[in-house]
Amino acid sequence: MIVFLLLISFLAILLGYAKDKKFTSPIVMFSFLWAFITTLAVLQLRPINEVSDNMLGIIIVGVFFFFLGSIIVPRKINSSGAVIYNNDKIYSYLKYIQILGIIIFLIADIPALILLREGATMEDLYQMRMNMAHGGETELSGVSHFLTILLEYIARPVLAISIPYTVLDVLLYKRFRNIIICITLLVLGYISKANRMDIILAFVSFLYAYLVFEKSTKFSIVKTWRLSIYLVLVLVLFVFLSSLRSSKEMNMFDTFYFYLCGNIPLAEVKIAKLGIDHIYTYGMTSFQGLIRPFAQFFEIFQIGSSQLFDLADKYADVEEAEYIGGYGLYNAFVGPFYFFYCDLGYIGVAIYSALFGFCVEKLYYKALSQKDFLVNVLFVMIVVRGVLFSFYNFLFAGIPYGVALFILILFRFLKNKKYDLRKLSYSPIHRRANSCSSVVQATK
Repeated sequence: MIVFLLLISFLAILLGYAKDKKFTSPIVMFSFLWAFITTLAVLQLRPINEVSDNMLGIIIVGVFFFFLGSIIVPRKINSSGAVIYNNDKIYSYLKYIQILGIIIFLIADIPALILLREGATMEDLYQMRMNMAHGGETELSGVSHFLTILLEYIARPVLAISIPYTVLDVLLYKRFRNIIICITLLVLGYISKANRMDIILAFVSFLYAYLVFEKSTKFSIVKTWRLSIYLVLVLVLFVFLSSLRSSKEMNMFDTFYFYLCGNIPLAEVKIAKLGIDHIYTYGMTSFQGLIRPFAQFFEIFQIGSSQLFDLADKYADVEEAEYIGGYGLYNAFVGPFYFFYCDLGYIGVAIYSALFGFCVEKLYYKALSQKDFLVNVLFVMIVVRGVLFSFYNFLFAGIPYGVALFILILFRFLKNKKYDLRKLSYSPIHRRANSCSSVVQATK
């Protein structure tokens, strides 16, 4: 079956590139990623559980229908005379909630900061988080339920938005005003969960946005050197963060391999252990981050039933580690298809993969048309976290990215001045030398 997956992925990559004319196309990246990591898992380069035909079938259906949902979106890119929204007013709102997010992280991180000051390591903090996921009590267990809600509904969604917002503010407008705040959020978020993913995600977001919004499609010598240096920096960062938190028994290849491939055997273990077949949640598991905020509001007034959510919570609890072979326990990463399968089996994998592919491709064309800064922020956030990091989990299965989407929608409807690109001597795409601030004329 792996040959069948490789064939489908190869055709999807060819057709996706033929349609979008870029390797940054979501079709190309998603198909390549899952062909790559599934092949690595099947080869068992490190001792992990063998991938069954059932799990391969789930991945094949997911990749094929993501491609199908993407390829039917008509190509429509028009940047001539496009209108962008001045984001200065939006930034003032974002800055306030970023400061609130920093305060929440600081309060929640106090126990961890005390432990670090007393000599604990990030590996120690990570092991405590693992024990808590299994129901154990640790020095980090004192965070109140109310503070946990603030982390999920404010601090982490703000971090999710701050990363692409800061990246695009630097790349498109050469403004560095939000970097310190974003780095502060990243560091505090890293301490909060002992999870390096957000920091790596920030670097990948910069690289991907650079490739998408760079005017030239040809790789000059200077551009090639810049990208090479940047990739080396990302690798060095990954090695450094891994050295802070990884088990001494694992080398860097093992860490990288388990990061990419561990989601496949873990998803299979979870499906078998939970008895998911024929007991589905019909969208509640995959889109809990979008539905849960409204459902919890109605629960306050005792409206609606929580039984389906309780089942979705059980399915979505992937923090509890399971044995997948090799070095033993693995947690957190199960990939998007697991959540789709929880909702409606193979049919769910097909429907939700196609829907996700359609939405991502639609957003890709809107971003390339350069009509709205916030659309570009949403695009980078969803594509990087939902496509490039799809080996992690489906982004809307958790509350932070669901709330982040609602915040961006709210920002989008805030009134703002519009500026006509035809009246700008500096285009954020073309990176001309003149400053846009000196020549901008507001359209009425």
